[in-house]
Amino acid sequence: MQNDYNKTPVSGFGEKILSNMGWFQGRGIGKNSSEEIPLYLNYIRREGREDRNGLGSDKSMITKKKAQLQQGSIVEVISGKHKGIIGVILEIQEENALIEIKNNINHIKIPLRVLIESDNKTLTSTISSSRPLKWVLPGLKVRIRSKTAHKGSLYNTKAYIEDVLDSHKFTVRVKIGIIDDLTEKDIETVIPGIGGSLRIVKGPHKSEVAKLLTRDKRKNLVTVQALDGILTLTQDDVCEFYQEI
Repeated sequence: MQNDYNKTPVSGFGEKILSNMGWFQGRGIGKNSSEEIPLYLNYIRREGREDRNGLGSDKSMITKKKAQLQQGSIVEVISGKHKGIIGVILEIQEENALIEIKNNINHIKIPLRVLIESDNKTLTSTISSSRPLKWVLPGLKVRIRSKTAHKGSLYNTKAYIEDVLDSHKFTVRVKIGIIDDLTEKDIETVIPGIGGSLRIVKGPHKSEVAKLLTRDKRKNLVTVQALDGILTLTQDDVCEFYQEI
């Protein structure tokens, strides 16, 4: 008997004991039970790739979303408890995006698969203009990167920051005059030639005027002559500075 038990797997241990007591497959259990019952097997399904319905398609969708969306994109949530919310992407992670919502100090993490670019022009404009300025300063020469601002008529043209009106709004001098309806997302910094004047727009030396000494596009670095000496910064930390006429 001892040897039989040792040879019996744990999963069949109870069945082995019952069979030694005269029970057989299909027979009911109990003193007066003579009725045969149908065999019922409850298989335990192990979790694996076969349980992850659409895993390949999900990865494909996430890859596609990452190609479509980027930091600063205005997006709408199309399903889940946050359905209908429109916000701005602050950061894209592996399968999620960190979203900033207008008039809400909290940021929420949303799966990329339930995000689409917002086509609500009014809300999009409102959200964009409500974001605090991070680097725009008076006297900068910038390039307009928006393909939609002013029906695309300003795309890839140079512009000049005339004034910063408050922490959210600034005016720009362009070929059609002075306008105040652009956002930081609509423009990008311009780097002057070697020896040109620039302004530091980020970090502890922000707003200082300096001179460009060297530029390494491959490493995304510049060296500048500032008040405190020579500084090494990234290209995104500086922008061409123009002298007002």
